[in-house]
Amino acid sequence: MALSQKLQQKQTTSLALTPQLRQAIHLLTLSNLDLAQHLGQELMENPLLELEGSQDDTPSLQEKSSEEDWEDPSSQTHENLWGNDSDGDRWAGGSSRQSDEYGLEGRAATQGETLVAHLTSQIHMRLSDTQEKLIAAHFIADLDEAGYFVTPLENLASALGAPLPLLEEVLAKVQRFEPVGVFARSVAECLRLQLAERQALTPKLTRFLAHLPLVGEGRVEELIRKANITKEELGSYLQLLRTLDPKPGLAFSKGDDSALIPDLFVTWHEGDQRWDVRFNEATLPKVLIDTGYYARVWEKGNREIQSYLKERMSSANWLLKALDQRAQTILKVASVLISTQGDFLREGVMRLVPLTLKEVASTLDIHESTVSRVVQNKYMRTPRGTFEMRLFFSHAVASMQDTETLAAASVRQTLVRLVEEENPEDPYSDDQLVQKMAEAGVDVARRTISKYRRILKIPSSYDRRRAFEMARLSRAS
Repeated sequence: MALSQKLQQKQTTSLALTPQLRQAIHLLTLSNLDLAQHLGQELMENPLLELEGSQDDTPSLQEKSSEEDWEDPSSQTHENLWGNDSDGDRWAGGSSRQSDEYGLEGRAATQGETLVAHLTSQIHMRLSDTQEKLIAAHFIADLDEAGYFVTPLENLASALGAPLPLLEEVLAKVQRFEPVGVFARSVAECLRLQLAERQALTPKLTRFLAHLPLVGEGRVEELIRKANITKEELGSYLQLLRTLDPKPGLAFSKGDDSALIPDLFVTWHEGDQRWDVRFNEATLPKVLIDTGYYARVWEKGNREIQSYLKERMSSANWLLKALDQRAQTILKVASVLISTQGDFLREGVMRLVPLTLKEVASTLDIHESTVSRVVQNKYMRTPRGTFEMRLFFSHAVASMQDTETLAAASVRQTLVRLVEEENPEDPYSDDQLVQKMAEAGVDVARRTISKYRRILKIPSSYDRRRAFEMARLSRAS
């Protein structure tokens, strides 16, 4: 068979991702607050752009957002649960985040990440039911900065339109989120969750924790009598508590959670009998083109300056067009979502309708990926609470911006599951955990296992075996 060379012409259609198109796609994924930061950079690079009404004394976007009549859940405290901090530190030895066991590496793992963001990422990893995801999101919004859940479930049952047993079931699930101890309703419950996770919770310890407030009040003899323990056991229990963290949420950044600031408001108009979706104007920056500056500089400029001005004007016009397209697309997607979930807003989570990205995309005649980008990082304040838009969909919508975070969460989740399922009499070594992780489709190094064990405060296999044997001896006595 003879070989020969020949030229052929072939016509194909493809989409070229120009810098402008990449910018438009990127703008879709940004929340209003992230958009403000992005536009700040654009204003620095393009002298023709300016923010509408920009003044030196203009309050920040976040400050203006507070004027929109919304209540910050972080203003609540949990001091009423167990007295002042000094009493808590006296019996619990302060936060174990400061101990050598946790180490600098563990503290660095959460540096810069807020508690709300950390827990919200776990909603998408650990929960699949839409009702449970929305309830869990409401729970997160009700946490104080230490990670305590201080709102009675009975109050939330009415607000969410959900039966109390369902709320209790979801609460039990989110109490298994990391850091262990979050969503506790008291210090005793926080510590009990951490002991249970270590498989170190015994009936005696449970009785001791039930009377824990007596420690802070200095009523030691009464505690020993009511918990039916000895002084020696009391000493060992207090020593054990010093290895726990009574305020697990404080390990995270105290920065403002943009996740709590809505990008959109959803309101019901009784007269027209319709839902209205609008942007949170306090967080939505408005960009203008300074045509006066353009004209002044053009008139006095040389050819090189005029060429630069033309390029900057073209870039500015494209940005304004992309911003307008972003706004229209977000409102369209939000309107479809709200019209579909109208019964939920009126009656509660039990009336949620299964919804997929494909259904919304088909309704609007746009691509699924566009819908996916729109619902990332966007929060809507509704009469039922403030929710991330992607929580309304039946299947998790993976964020393209937090892939690395979600991958790390997946590794930690798999590690926790393996330790929970191991034989406590013969727990897995780190090498065995590497092998088990590989069998589960997660390829990690031994040092990674060791690192996440420390972050999750999972003891070594020797200490886990020893804790199990001590718990068994305690139960036997």
